[in-house]
Amino acid sequence: MNREHAIDGLRGLAALVVVVSHFLCAFYPATDTLLLKDMRVNGLEATLSQTPFNLLYNGNFAVCVFFVISGYVLSASFFASHQQETIYSSAYRRYFRLMIPVLATSFFYYLFITQDWFVSKYIPPVSDSPWMQKMWNVEPAPWHFIKSTLYDLVVHPEIEPLYNPALWSIGIELKGSYLVYIFLLCMGNHRFRWMGYVGLILLTLKTYYVLFISGIVLSDVFHRKKLYRLSTGQLLILLVIVCYVGSYKYTDTTNLWHALDGLRGIVKPQAIGAVCLFYICLQSGLAARIMTTQAVNFLGKISYSLYLIHLLVIGSLSGIVFKLFVEQLAWSYVMASGATFVITLGVSFILAKVCTQWIDDKGVAFTKRLYGKVFR
Repeated sequence: MNREHAIDGLRGLAALVVVVSHFLCAFYPATDTLLLKDMRVNGLEATLSQTPFNLLYNGNFAVCVFFVISGYVLSASFFASHQQETIYSSAYRRYFRLMIPVLATSFFYYLFITQDWFVSKYIPPVSDSPWMQKMWNVEPAPWHFIKSTLYDLVVHPEIEPLYNPALWSIGIELKGSYLVYIFLLCMGNHRFRWMGYVGLILLTLKTYYVLFISGIVLSDVFHRKKLYRLSTGQLLILLVIVCYVGSYKYTDTTNLWHALDGLRGIVKPQAIGAVCLFYICLQSGLAARIMTTQAVNFLGKISYSLYLIHLLVIGSLSGIVFKLFVEQLAWSYVMASGATFVITLGVSFILAKVCTQWIDDKGVAFTKRLYGKVFR
């Protein structure tokens, strides 16, 4: 089984969860707010969101999975070869690898804002979504766009991105990546690197960066063939834990997760779920087979572009299509939103495929050529 393809598949499924999460925030806002005024189907969405079912559209959990994957993948080449050249090459290319697609796709968000094409904000009842009301409230200007995309995103990740709000994770991803490189350069081959792991985990426990360190640890033990093998029963128990802690949602309206409220001040429960899920994927042959199916493999290939481009569709085409179904065809809210979701996914997949081919893949090739010309 190709473990790299399985990990790509997991990344693809995580990207799909983010898309579903944002679509529901727009069309079924109670899945996020749990408020009566935001309910669309007699409270069903709020009820489901207070159960582990929300794991299927828990965007924060999906992003935690991204970070664990990054820690694992960025260190895998080093632990396979123990050559520091792999670190230098990856570290040099990392900024360009992430930011070329970010800049290219963000330009379309800038264009849509200038032309007022994010019409979903004005189509009721989607326009009543608290999440949608916060989107794209910016006066576009070329210099502000460049500063927000290339500078604030990296230097000030605490500032919410105004053009493509999904980019909030990119600054963390970039800094987490270089945390991985620095650790590997300093302690990657050191016999006492386990002390470094423990120290960094304790230092970053309350942050997303602990996920990158967890990914390094998993990569280290996996490549040294010392990953503890779990039985089928143990894997099932771990999967139950993933469903419980990974679906965590802080709320006063249910007792389901109250046992985790104290843990929330120490470490993100979703982070624990993400690490456990990745561990399952490293161990389980069934999980690996699922992650390498043709459909999931396709999602893995387009995952980064899908993450970057999907809000463009939700903010524009989704609203237009939904309005057409409701006003022209007189469909019910559930029926219209369901059909809109299918179209949103289809168009997002097509655009992500195009972006992967013409932006992401070419950006990767460019960074490799650039590194070769500068250092070889």
